[in-house]
Amino acid sequence: MRPGGAVVAALISLWANAVDAQQLDFKRVSRSGDELLSYRWKDSAKHDYTVAFTLTRDVIKEAEASFHEFSMDAMWRTLEADLRDEVEKFGNGARIDLKRNIDGEHRVIVDFAAAASAMQNPLRAVAKALGDVPDTANDDRAKIALALGFFQEIPYAVLEDKQRRGGDFLPGPALLAQNRGDCDSKAVALAAVLKNFTRFRKLVVVTMPGHAILAVDLPSQEGDWTVRSGGRQYVALEVSGPVMAPIGRVGNITSKYLRDAREIEIWPLN
Repeated sequence: MRPGGAVVAALISLWANAVDAQQLDFKRVSRSGDELLSYRWKDSAKHDYTVAFTLTRDVIKEAEASFHEFSMDAMWRTLEADLRDEVEKFGNGARIDLKRNIDGEHRVIVDFAAAASAMQNPLRAVAKALGDVPDTANDDRAKIALALGFFQEIPYAVLEDKQRRGGDFLPGPALLAQNRGDCDSKAVALAAVLKNFTRFRKLVVVTMPGHAILAVDLPSQEGDWTVRSGGRQYVALEVSGPVMAPIGRVGNITSKYLRDAREIEIWPLN
């Protein structure tokens, strides 16, 4: 959905004056069996926020190892074995010749819904810490804005590994402990937190060439960029940072793909 011309002009002005996420402090303190993580940041309205929570060391280690172990070659071997097994069972004596062709093959897409569900319980402490932040209005838009700003202020890092292509994804506990993340890692981690923080909101990941955002089924306000899927309208959340984009505001690359919509894919999370 594209806002009207007057709104577009206002958004251009807003984006030009937007500020980068300002992480003022990050601390990771190892304790017996867990890690105390604390963050302090300043949002686009210059408000200071502080949150702290603990994650178990085992949860962090499991998250750090899970996608690091991904192998493109192992994926190919598994697919080939499955195909041969299917042909042997149901092919009526047919034979197949499999050849690997990686021309034009893009990075492996994470199962966003499964990843967000798997992280929901480990990141429950994050949702509780955000819920304890004082002076936050008790409505979903305000709560989502707070959570969005929290993930935007975590330093953005390009995680692409050209050898593994897909092993670059950082699950939420690893992202938080390492204090870094890329667009899809942040989008899924934010989704896992919102599943606890605003439990009844529907969420989707929106992918486009080289980028991903989260979107939530909030009522839209004037100027919000939105997408539609399954009869619902979702408001865009540009979670990657480093720009502190408010709810519904997106960068130039994202707006280009949302405006055209031919190269975006929408992945429901709940």
